[in-house]
Amino acid sequence: MNNDAFKVILAALVLSSSAAYAGHGSREVEAIIGPHVHHHDHGHDHASGPDYQPVPVALVTQQVEGLLSRWNTPEMQQDLAESFRDGQRLMESMDVVVPRDATLRLLSVQGVQTLKQFKRPAENGEPARRVSIVSATVSTQLEYQSPSGFIRLPGVNEFVLEISEELAP
Repeated sequence: MNNDAFKVILAALVLSSSAAYAGHGSREVEAIIGPHVHHHDHGHDHASGPDYQPVPVALVTQQVEGLLSRWNTPEMQQDLAESFRDGQRLMESMDVVVPRDATLRLLSVQGVQTLKQFKRPAENGEPARRVSIVSATVSTQLEYQSPSGFIRLPGVNEFVLEISEELAP
């Protein structure tokens, strides 16, 4: 996956709690409240009307799967956009709060909505790109081993993604 083409702007993680999990004592997982997104155009022309191209759900699903494969690892830092407020603090909190063996499994992508789309002109030898800011509602399951057994916590997450696609010359 091209990391420049995909950056997470916001990942608001909402996890449901369970009675089995409530008794877990050493490292607990709590909801992570994401910051509000303030995205600036920087002079880019917004696509509208016939120029608008919806982002395929399959592409969004592929990007979310890539992100989840790096969740709870140091490599997740590369997926956070520069505009993600307190990204380093998020990574440090996950290291302390989330069980080391925890994984976040994708169950389904329930909704994809393009919030903003613009064309980034070719510059410095880089091709022109269509940049889409996309919101995806994703059903996931947090899984890890605890002293009381294997824990599964389903949840619903909203990811706001920046997806960049190369435009034909």
